[in-house]
Amino acid sequence: MAIRSLDLRKYVIRPALSPYALWDASSEELLMLTAAQESKLGYYLRQLGDGPAYGVWQMEEATFNWLRDGVSWNVLPNRTPLKGRLAAEMVYDLRLAALAARLRYYLDPQEVPQWHDVEGLAKYWKRVYNTSAGAGKWEEARDAYQRYVVEGKQ
Repeated sequence: MAIRSLDLRKYVIRPALSPYALWDASSEELLMLTAAQESKLGYYLRQLGDGPAYGVWQMEEATFNWLRDGVSWNVLPNRTPLKGRLAAEMVYDLRLAALAARLRYYLDPQEVPQWHDVEGLAKYWKRVYNTSAGAGKWEEARDAYQRYVVEGKQ
């Protein structure tokens, strides 16, 4: 069973991003699309086959560590709470996972597509989060968003 869409928005994404001025409707939809594609909206909390990805947003440990240690956070209005945290904590600390996923997108110089542009969000996910090296396709992300977020199917 996956996380209810409304609960993920209300209890995880908004409270995780708002203190850092990182929440807006477009960023919320981007994280919803990402969660739908990466973990079927929380059905998986650990990458299958003991892979390196953790949490609802299936962030790899190397990416999390890069965000935590390798990025200068003086660009944010407040410091991020990633310091001293471990990637494995994203399995149970959903707000940490949401913040880490949003920070990954935040570092991209291009603006997040509008919240209602699902195709644009899916292409943005592919370029920034999954990257050209990743196996995912933007069409799969668009379809996952439709299935798990819009239709609420499991």
